[in-house]
Amino acid sequence: MLTTNDFDAAATIYDTTFTHTQIGKLQRNRVYYYLKKSLKNIGNPSHSKILEVNCGTGEDAIWFSKQGYDVLATDISLKMLEKATAKAKPSYAVTFKQVDVAHIDESLFEHQFDMIFSNFGGLNCIDTKSLKHFFHTTDLILKENGTLALVLMPKKCLWERCYFSSKGDLKKAFRRNTSASVSAHVDGTIVPTWYYDPKQIIEMTKGKYTVEMVKPIGFMIPPSYLEPFFRNKGRILSFLGWLDQKLTYFSWLSSYADHFIIILKKK
Repeated sequence: MLTTNDFDAAATIYDTTFTHTQIGKLQRNRVYYYLKKSLKNIGNPSHSKILEVNCGTGEDAIWFSKQGYDVLATDISLKMLEKATAKAKPSYAVTFKQVDVAHIDESLFEHQFDMIFSNFGGLNCIDTKSLKHFFHTTDLILKENGTLALVLMPKKCLWERCYFSSKGDLKKAFRRNTSASVSAHVDGTIVPTWYYDPKQIIEMTKGKYTVEMVKPIGFMIPPSYLEPFFRNKGRILSFLGWLDQKLTYFSWLSSYADHFIIILKKK
């Protein structure tokens, strides 16, 4: 299982290698576009509480706070939480807490939440058994009609298949398409990773949640490890970002994107 050390090493460079990159910004903006639509349904921000799991360096927790929400942001990595705390101004309504999402339990929290959020594959770092336990716990700590908003990595990323196939590395090209864990490199750290398609998430949450939205994040926008290639190709990257926006209505593309967002409503 994961330990705090698995992501501590990545904490110092995560914002540089993803958050502040062109690709990172484009993908995150697509997530925010869909979140804004969903947040309209959860009521007055000043009376709403959001739980973020796998918050990393706190970029999303700060964004939620700027929208007026009270946020409890959690992560397994103390170094990530240190970075997040340093970024958050005292005026932001954000509290940071160390929590291992693989062992999340309702006893860890003092109140229920209007939304639970996880961004950019945080839940891909836990196996199927732990993910099912996560969904069981979220059902207990979400308010009635609460929202579960998750951004995960699917099994059939088209960019990844094309890129690694062009380099003759078929093993990497199709590495996501397995139920077993894959050793993924995250900023110098090797992390066991499981990939989940939207249908699997829907099946795991069936009976407790209804599907509000499933959308691709990064079908045309490339994966972040291609940032060096696109660094001096801003116009091309902007065009790919524009195409990503135009493909909003094609939910079935979610299985072939770098990430997908699935928003679920508690029954």
